Amino acid sequence: MKKKILFGILTATMIMLSGGCAGTVEVGPVPSITPRPIRISTPSVTPTPVPSEDNSNSNKKNFIEQYNETGKFPSLYETYQDYFQFGVAVTQDEIKDEKKQALIKEQFNSLTCMNELNPSDILDYEATTASGNRDRAVLDFSGADVILQFAQENNMTVRGSTLITHETPAWFFTSDFSESTGEETTSYASADVMETRMENYIKDIIEHCNTNYPGVVSCWDVLEEAIAVSEGHPLRYRVSSGWYETMGDDYIVKAYEFARKYADSTQKLFYNENEFDSPTLRLSSIALVNMLKEKNLIDGFAVQGHWNYQSPNTMTIDDVFNAASNFGIEVHISQLDINMAATQKNDLERTEEEILTTLAKRYKNIFNWLVRVEDQNTYDIANVTIYGLTDDVSWLNQPTESVDEETGETVVTVPETNYPVLFDAGLNPKDAFFGVLLDETIKLY
Repeated sequence: MKKKILFGILTATMIMLSGGCAGTVEVGPVPSITPRPIRISTPSVTPTPVPSEDNSNSNKKNFIEQYNETGKFPSLYETYQDYFQFGVAVTQDEIKDEKKQALIKEQFNSLTCMNELNPSDILDYEATTASGNRDRAVLDFSGADVILQFAQENNMTVRGSTLITHETPAWFFTSDFSESTGEETTSYASADVMETRMENYIKDIIEHCNTNYPGVVSCWDVLEEAIAVSEGHPLRYRVSSGWYETMGDDYIVKAYEFARKYADSTQKLFYNENEFDSPTLRLSSIALVNMLKEKNLIDGFAVQGHWNYQSPNTMTIDDVFNAASNFGIEVHISQLDINMAATQKNDLERTEEEILTTLAKRYKNIFNWLVRVEDQNTYDIANVTIYGLTDDVSWLNQPTESVDEETGETVVTVPETNYPVLFDAGLNPKDAFFGVLLDETIKLY
């Protein structure tokens, strides 16, 4: 299909960007709201800018001016409908919020569960131990169901993420599902037992989704971040994983065999990797994906776009997608956000306005690149998903916990305010949103 973006997108010249105390914190910091006027009505899904009296200017992409005058702004997914699906990672709490529901429906046509389909959320420890079945874990779909039902009701698709991950709770790998990690009180389950548990786990998730929400889940991230370049494996597989420690190398192929067995014939199987812009990690990931492709076990590759305001530059991004496209399988950007934390000493004194301006330029630079390579049929990127609806719910703004080695106390660290995504805490579009739309008033240099 010929790619033609609405509003007559103009190809812009792209720039190169170089490369406590014990306690519990319930919420992360709320970033300041971008100083734009309050929206006076529900955002318009009509992506055509308000024409000026001079018809020669009617196709200008000055959406910021339109927003300032009317409180209306275009739809991301309608703008890019001839290019790729435009998605967002959401939480069940966001779906329960009516204002956020409206914004999500108007802006996106693809969803990803932020955590609700991940093992740490879906595995029910108490119900599993009470069941007495040591071959099958009990799963809690209450959180995921909120998102899946919303997608079904609004004709959206869902990226199913993630089935098998190194961030699976430790108790799932013990012989008796024990939460204790002490060597004297627990031991790993055998490889045969873990293979059975893996099959049941994958089967139960896929069948729940396909039975209750047929056609909603378009693809599955079967495995993520299986490469760790510094852990000593000859193929650079991640060995610090319960899956590897119980099943060895076999867990990778087994995961895809079980996913292929239970997935619907229309659902594509993906491998999802972070830091693919690292040449060393990229080479090992390529070998893993090619191995799976030879076995006809994989249909897509998802690049996590956890980038910052300087790197990777567009030349490196080009290298990344050149490698990904060479797999001959579908390519997604599964988790796009921009970390605005200072990387250089002279950036420490930036004002909020300067940070937001830099963010807008960065997003415009990335989407300039996306439009160019799609128009030139260089790569076929089928889905772009923003990792978070608003800044305040972004993982980059959430507190982290660690244990002080000397005192044994839990230390809560609250990060500096970050501005990684397209909407602020008040659901107002930031300049970054208009950067994605390639607004002509946002200058790249």
